[in-house]
Amino acid sequence: MASALSSHSFTWPFLDVPFGNSNFDYGGDAIINLKDRRIVLTPDEPHHSGWIWSKQQLVSTAWTSTFEFAISGKHGLFHGDGFAFWFTRNRGAVSTPSGPVFGNIDNYVGLAVIFDTFKNSKQLVSHKFPYVSVSIGDGIKGYHFESDNIENELGGCSIDGLLRNANLRTLARVEYVKEEYLRVLKHNNLQAVEESTNFDLFYSTSKVSLNLNGDDKSSWKECTLIKNASLPTFGYMGFTARTGAASDHHEIISLETNGISNVIIYKNFELQA
Repeated sequence: MASALSSHSFTWPFLDVPFGNSNFDYGGDAIINLKDRRIVLTPDEPHHSGWIWSKQQLVSTAWTSTFEFAISGKHGLFHGDGFAFWFTRNRGAVSTPSGPVFGNIDNYVGLAVIFDTFKNSKQLVSHKFPYVSVSIGDGIKGYHFESDNIENELGGCSIDGLLRNANLRTLARVEYVKEEYLRVLKHNNLQAVEESTNFDLFYSTSKVSLNLNGDDKSSWKECTLIKNASLPTFGYMGFTARTGAASDHHEIISLETNGISNVIIYKNFELQA
């Protein structure tokens, strides 16, 4: 794997220029917490929204992005709303600081991977929350809040008990190889802060799959497989979060993006070198 692409990577202490980062913009209610070494997209308070976006579009045919995040709060059952990872044609939240879709604009063009912790519809949605939802916006269809967007969802799965915990940090990975794949996998073991839990997200023009793994690193449990997916050729990477009446801390700890030299093909539900 090639060295990290600084244009789409960040880590503590985040600030490499006075009061900012050379390669990322952040705003809304997002702050950089240097003491705890993380970017806080929203505090655990109602009606807040924050974002961080790359300043440049990613121009690469093979790349992987790994990010670590944490969700926690002081509330019991009433908490939310969640956060989202984006790979989209435009940086919508920059021009619309408090967008309705987890802090981003509606009618976006590109990939949304939403870590949703608040269930809006008890009648239309039967799956448990927290829930990871994968959708690809076309710029026309809007996000359906009253049904948790099940009309536009291409795939997703429940991850009850694996996201929201003050002592848990989760590691996610987004891997893209042009005309090959996009995958999402989840490590099933609950681990301490120092060890982290793992997600993998991969993209293919022919399919998208979301998976949860079993009890060891070599065993993966599929969550969803989406065929015939299509993403923008170039896109900005970003994270957004929003709280409504319910709230939580939504925090991004690091992001590292690398070029890929050795392609791994995913087929027949197995990882093959």
